Amino acid sequence: MLIVVEAKVPMAPTMARKISARMSPYSTAVAARSSLMMLKIRRIVFSCRRGFIAPDQQANSLATVKRFLPESAQLQKNPTMIVVAAALADPSGRVLLQRRAPGRAMAGLWEFPGGKVEAGELPEEALVRELEEELGIVVDPADLIPACFGSAPVEGRHMILLVYLCRSWSGEPLPLDASELRWLRPSEMVAADMPPADAPLIALLDRLLLA
Repeated sequence: MLIVVEAKVPMAPTMARKISARMSPYSTAVAARSSLMMLKIRRIVFSCRRGFIAPDQQANSLATVKRFLPESAQLQKNPTMIVVAAALADPSGRVLLQRRAPGRAMAGLWEFPGGKVEAGELPEEALVRELEEELGIVVDPADLIPACFGSAPVEGRHMILLVYLCRSWSGEPLPLDASELRWLRPSEMVAADMPPADAPLIALLDRLLLA
């Protein structure tokens, strides 16, 4: 049996600190706001890990821990996401950009085609899949050359953008998942409205295309 004694003394904000707690079958990271809170949370975590609390009661115990904390103190299990994109370059040094369709996040912005890496996928496999779904083209993973990366907060998480240079593919790119396609040289991209993670990569791509 787990007994939690409620504190009747003021909480000391200066004693705030973070602890990471692994609970089976749930995981959470919490921040204690007082030494008494720390003791309560440790008791709950210890009891869950040692099996003193039945599995069907652990969810209730997790909810008890969360009641001690403001929602902002909860850490996400997956705070980052990996996104892959392609800089498709034609023989004249132009790169393909696609415009995000209306009704989507960052609608109207110009971006490199690509998407999220799904569970169990390699980055190159994910990019080959995304290019076929978004543009209707077929790309050999061997033709994807790691070029540069970007980093930016997106929708409450932090995105790591991996950009690959690609000069060879099969098929004619079509806007299957975008409102418009446009071929631009890096110098012309400067005037285009691009997502925060894409825009800083223009100068890097310009140097790669000249190499």
